[in-house]
Amino acid sequence: MEVESELKSLITVGLFTYVSLTYCYRIAAKIPKGLPRLLALLPVMIILFIIPINLHSIYLGHPLVILRVEHEPHFKSPHLASSLQDFWGRRWNLRVLETLRLVIYYPIRSVSIRIIGDRSSSLPPVFVTFAVSGLIHELLYYSILRAKPTWEITWFFVLHGVLVDMEIILKKKVKLRLHRAITGPLAMANLTLTSVCLVLAPLLRNRVDERIIHEFYLFLDFFLSLFPSKVYPRSLKFQKVIK
Repeated sequence: MEVESELKSLITVGLFTYVSLTYCYRIAAKIPKGLPRLLALLPVMIILFIIPINLHSIYLGHPLVILRVEHEPHFKSPHLASSLQDFWGRRWNLRVLETLRLVIYYPIRSVSIRIIGDRSSSLPPVFVTFAVSGLIHELLYYSILRAKPTWEITWFFVLHGVLVDMEIILKKKVKLRLHRAITGPLAMANLTLTSVCLVLAPLLRNRVDERIIHEFYLFLDFFLSLFPSKVYPRSLKFQKVIK
């Protein structure tokens, strides 16, 4: 990876992002809410996910584009979740959660109510929301790893979509409720185990930790090279690390 070419690609991606966000705020925001606005925003969402793939750096290539800048917290004490439904539905990544609700959950539930009735109408949209989130994360992983997808991160979200649906069904069928002192640790244990097996495994297998350290030294070496060696002398040990 050449730092100079990566920085040029970053400038190009930044310009595309600026133009796209300007379109969202100045033009798409004036379109009526609902399907018309979704169709107007959909091309921009696709572009914002695709163009960062031109970046090969782990630091720069992660296509997380924030479409709405808000000062509200993104997390709400996730370690205090009493269940998986509580974790995913009320505590984890709240801004993305709200977006997924508006774009996927609510439209699918409106259709689901007409087909299977109100009582079980939340089950299909919950599962589909998790599945779509898994595919989005798969794209994010590809932008980091640049390796053939193994679909582990997708299966992680599909699995949790099934588990949350099962939890919803059990809460409706079984009147006896366990105390959160029991359900909370069980939920955290579930998240920890599945995260290690399906979320962290592909990152470690592709040596992302080593790549992060290596790229850090590459960028540091590039920026230090902009200054005279007398101002920022580099040791022989540092020069060996970046090779």
